[in-house]
Amino acid sequence: MPVDPAWLKLMCLSSAFPTAKIVMPRRPAPNRLRASTVPTLLLLAENSRAHDIHKVSANARRLMPHLVTAVLPDASHHTVPTENPEQFNRELHEFLS
Repeated sequence: MPVDPAWLKLMCLSSAFPTAKIVMPRRPAPNRLRASTVPTLLLLAENSRAHDIHKVSANARRLMPHLVTAVLPDASHHTVPTENPEQFNRELHEFLS
């Protein structure tokens, strides 16, 4: 199969960009999460292979007093919010209302 010239050009151009260190956020301390009074929405991807959504949900509920959780059907870790944008928008709208 021939290589797409546009793709090849893009790959070559990417070598001209400087590399940057990846910034990894730190998980907030449990006592700070428990003390939070901010209502928080946790949207979970049903088909996530990056996270165990049941564990994430249980831990978050234990630590955050004002947590609302929802599972986005058919979404994976990498497809939120594009897999089911209607559901994503509905959950956000309901939470923010």
